[in-house]
Amino acid sequence: MGYTYPVKKFFTSAPRVVIVLSTAAESNRGKLAGIFRYVRLHTPWNVRLIDRVDDTQTAVNIRGWQPTGMIVGRLLGKIRGGLDFGVPAVVMDAKRMCYSDLFRRASFITCDQRIVAEKGAEYLARKGFVRFAYLADAQSEWSVERSRLFSEWAINHGYACSVHVCRLCRRAHPSDDWVSEQNELLNWLKALPRQTAIFVSNDRQARELLELCQLVRLNVPSDVAVLGCDNDELLCENTTPSLSSVEPDFASCGYRAAELLDRLMCRAMRNQQLHLYGISRIVERESSQFRVTSADPRVCRGREFIRLNASRYIGVCDVADHMRVSRRMAEVLFRKQLDCSINAEIQRVRVDRLKGLLSETDRTITVLCQQCGYRNEAHVKGLFKRLVGQTMSQFRAAQRTEQKIALNPTRFVSLQQECPEEGAVPFMTL
Repeated sequence: MGYTYPVKKFFTSAPRVVIVLSTAAESNRGKLAGIFRYVRLHTPWNVRLIDRVDDTQTAVNIRGWQPTGMIVGRLLGKIRGGLDFGVPAVVMDAKRMCYSDLFRRASFITCDQRIVAEKGAEYLARKGFVRFAYLADAQSEWSVERSRLFSEWAINHGYACSVHVCRLCRRAHPSDDWVSEQNELLNWLKALPRQTAIFVSNDRQARELLELCQLVRLNVPSDVAVLGCDNDELLCENTTPSLSSVEPDFASCGYRAAELLDRLMCRAMRNQQLHLYGISRIVERESSQFRVTSADPRVCRGREFIRLNASRYIGVCDVADHMRVSRRMAEVLFRKQLDCSINAEIQRVRVDRLKGLLSETDRTITVLCQQCGYRNEAHVKGLFKRLVGQTMSQFRAAQRTEQKIALNPTRFVSLQQECPEEGAVPFMTL
């Protein structure tokens, strides 16, 4: 008995693929990078990127181009009903019910909300938190679903969990309705027990939460810890404090979307497919670096003073004065609760900033030492080698090498196993 193979379509010219995706969001740029990576490695496509979708003329332009296939992000409602061109389409992170009507031959790839919720909860539990909370957005079904899964995980593992669902978005409702919504959120924040870890639907919403914490004088992370999602570095690195965040595997989403469309276009697959993707990592920053033993408000004041002034010529006496205790008592409190001296904490913060400046600037080491609050360059060179395990020149060179690899993904793939691995996450037939 012979085997029956699916009839494949062979291309006589490069497939014309339309990608309808806004590049404004960091998450979408990650997906786009994954798509282009697949194209570079596997198959030449003639790609047309539609960055903005705001009128019916867009559909007319796409139809005139006669695409072979489409990869689509979320669309605006104005062009509904005009995009089913009878070609294979892959829809990323959108409601299947809506887009199944819009594209009769659509397949879907979407984030696995259970993985995001559970990995976020596991991370917070490893940090020592026993009280959890989730801030959801009622405008997004995936956010509400993730809050349910997060709460379910916490309760099943014996943790207390509180959920607040925001009904309105500040950008869409900048009126009195948003003021009322904000007051409800403030009341929820005030009612949370201290040392609660809050998982937030996305980084934008988490940034707004951090602003509200400052309003009601809740210290982050000593009173509450905050964990965002999407790891939008522009937002996460420039909040006060910097925001920890779960990073979904957006590049894998784009890569898998391109792989799936390629199979559909050459008829290696015929049925509609559903593909789920997970997370790539959790990036820890200051908003979740909570130490259970550092709840003393005097120590919190001291650490915040160091964080704000480490680049200046501060010393132990300056920190003790801000804590409003004697130098001896300040040292005792730091030793007891943080297991380090005040000077060690100052050096840790300074070296962290020095590492960032070495990675991101071309300034001389002498200048950087002065900017980080050091007067003696020889001293800081020895300190850096002892704490980091490399000289500053070696550290800078290593960072530059990593940046070059990140900017040249083709070379990166040639050095490591091609990712994602074939069949690592199975497709599901709808």
